[in-house]
Amino acid sequence: LCLDDESLMCLECATTHEGHHITTFSTQEEGRAIIQQTNSLFKCTPHQNALAHYFCLNERNFVCKMCLDTRCKSHNVEEIQQVSSKCKAEMKALDEVIREIVEKVGDLGKTLTQMCSLHAELIKKEGEEI
Repeated sequence: LCLDDESLMCLECATTHEGHHITTFSTQEEGRAIIQQTNSLFKCTPHQNALAHYFCLNERNFVCKMCLDTRCKSHNVEEIQQVSSKCKAEMKALDEVIREIVEKVGDLGKTLTQMCSLHAELIKKEGEEI
């Protein structure tokens, strides 16, 4: 099964799909299941019937092998898996930054509460002295 154009073929014919994403299956039911799973994957933005295995950083679109060889040939293109891994790492780093900010805001809140209590005590003492 060629995941790029969803064509079914024998192993010998699969060699003609050089550069495509090929998977094998044992039964027709398994092949149908693979097709159903791939239909829920990313679709090429310019070619909605084609599966996208790449992300064009210039156009900020999901693209297929045909786009990779034509319209995005000179663009900065990465496999979706690589982009996904980078995004996950960036999200993890941002999560840590957010946790640190929340902690500092909590500390700042405690400090402000203490300052307000001290200020109230000072006002109370000044009132008693007058």
